[in-house]
Amino acid sequence: MPSQEAATYTDEINAWRQATFVVTSLAALVFLVQRLFGPAFEVAFEICVFYIPAVAIALLYLYYRTRPSAKR
Repeated sequence: MPSQEAATYTDEINAWRQATFVVTSLAALVFLVQRLFGPAFEVAFEICVFYIPAVAIALLYLYYRTRPSAKR
């Protein structure tokens, strides 16, 4: 039976994965809308609100996924 700490860590990894999926999907959708239908947002706004957070959350997910405590 897994310990409470391991279960909490697994829940945390799952939450990061879901958040990464949502944010990167939103960024991809905005990218496609911009390219197919023309500009809907200013470029600076698009980068700061959609792309930088998508990259940041993906890097955080990879960090939490690969850190040594993930191999329990």
